[in-house]
Amino acid sequence: MTKIKNKILSYANNPIVKREIKQTFRKAKIFWILAVYLFALAGISFMVLTSLSGTYDGYNPMLPSVMYFVILGMQMLLLTVITPISTSTAISGEKERQTFDLLIITKTSMYDIIMGKLLSSLMITVIMIILSMPVYAVVFYYGGVSVIQFLLNQVYLLCYTSMVGSLGIVFSTVMRKSTAASTATIALIFAMTIGVWIAIGMLGVMTFALTQSEVPLKIVCTLFMFNPIISFISMVDSQMGTNASWEILDEIGYTFENDVIYFWHINMLLYCVITHFLVKFAAKRIAPMRKK
Repeated sequence: MTKIKNKILSYANNPIVKREIKQTFRKAKIFWILAVYLFALAGISFMVLTSLSGTYDGYNPMLPSVMYFVILGMQMLLLTVITPISTSTAISGEKERQTFDLLIITKTSMYDIIMGKLLSSLMITVIMIILSMPVYAVVFYYGGVSVIQFLLNQVYLLCYTSMVGSLGIVFSTVMRKSTAASTATIALIFAMTIGVWIAIGMLGVMTFALTQSEVPLKIVCTLFMFNPIISFISMVDSQMGTNASWEILDEIGYTFENDVIYFWHINMLLYCVITHFLVKFAAKRIAPMRKK
C-alpha cells in the first residue's frame, strides 16, 4: 500500500506534468478546444432531446438512455480525435522547438518523461469529463441512468484515452515532425476502428466470391472483438440489456456469450496493459538519445 501511495505521489510531483500543464493553459488554443468540445456535446444532446421529445405527447421513456449513450459516444469520438493530436507532438514538438536536448539532460528518468507527457494529456481529458457534467446532468434529471454506470463508463474512457494517447507519444518518438506523427496516429486509430470493419467486409466478399461459401474468419474476428466500436456497443448492451454486440460477432462467425463479463470489461484491462508497454517502448526509444 505504501509503494502505491509513493508511486502516486511521484506522479503528482512529476516536473514534466507541472511544466506541461503550465504551458498548456497559457495558450488560448486549449480554451478554444474545450469550448468546441462542450459546444459539440451540448448541441448533440439538445438535438437528441428535441427529436425524441417531439415524437411523444408526453414523456418518452427511451429519452434518458438514448440521450445518455449518444452523448457518451460523442464524447468518446471527440476524445479519440483530440487526445492523439495533443500527445503526438509530445517529443517531436520538443525537437522542433529545439528544447529536447535540455529535457533529456535533466535527472528525470526517460520513463518519467514519457509518463509526464501522458499524464498531462490525461489531465486535460479529466478536465473535459468534469466540464461535461452539466450536459450529463440533463440525463440524470430524467433518470434511467445510475451514477455507478456513469462512473464506470468514465473510467473506461480514461483507460481508452490513455491507450490512444500513448500511441501518439510512440509516433512522436519515432517521427521527427509533429504533423507526420499526428497523421500516422490518426491513420492507425482509423485502421483500428473503421478499418477493421472495412477489412472484414472485403474479406467476406472475396471469400464468398472465390468459394461460394461463408468461411468463419476466426483470427480476424478475434481481433474484431477488441475493436473500440464493438467495445462501445458492448458497453451499451451491458447497461441496456440488449445483445447487439453478440449478434454482430455471431454474424461474422464468432459465437461467444456471457452475462457477466462483456467485451468492454476485457478491453478496459487490455487498454491498460497496452498503455504500459507503449510507454515502456517510448522510453526506450529516447533513452539512447541521452547517451549520445
